[in-house]
Amino acid sequence: VDMNGNTPLHVAARYGQELLISTLLGNGADRSRQGIHGMLPLHLAALCGFPDCCHMLLSNDQFYNTTPARQIPVAEFDVNATDDQGRTCLHAAASGGNVECLNLLLSSGAKLGIKDNLGRSALHYAAANGNSQCTISLVRAGSEVNEADLTGCSPLHYAAASHTFCREGANYETNLSIEK
Repeated sequence: VDMNGNTPLHVAARYGQELLISTLLGNGADRSRQGIHGMLPLHLAALCGFPDCCHMLLSNDQFYNTTPARQIPVAEFDVNATDDQGRTCLHAAASGGNVECLNLLLSSGAKLGIKDNLGRSALHYAAANGNSQCTISLVRAGSEVNEADLTGCSPLHYAAASHTFCREGANYETNLSIEK
């Protein structure tokens, strides 16, 4: 574990290292362990836009076990687990802008209505960061476009001002102090 609380699985997820993720999971790495800012490896894979890594981290199969004779129990995994700011992996995918990661999370049971500590849904993040494909996907899935956050702004407000928010650094990545 590094000084931020990240495990090798967090680092592999952040950099899209599929083979390493497979090896780590096959040898019992804990996919539900929180790292920097309380994020799971899945938060990082979704934020950084690695759908294959997201799929591996969501899989409960023993497929990745490199030692078939040894059974490694897979911990129960909550796709709606939140980080320290109340953001789910769906928030991270919406912020990161990878619609494939976002749709994978939705098909894996990610809930649309979860809001972070500032009252923002995944749609707020997609709209604020100008991620049109993610915004459209979330709206089609049933996200509420008029629901205001704690500052009174709806996703529509963020979409209208997205160039301003991105320029001023009010995006998910900057708020978490994560460098890509």
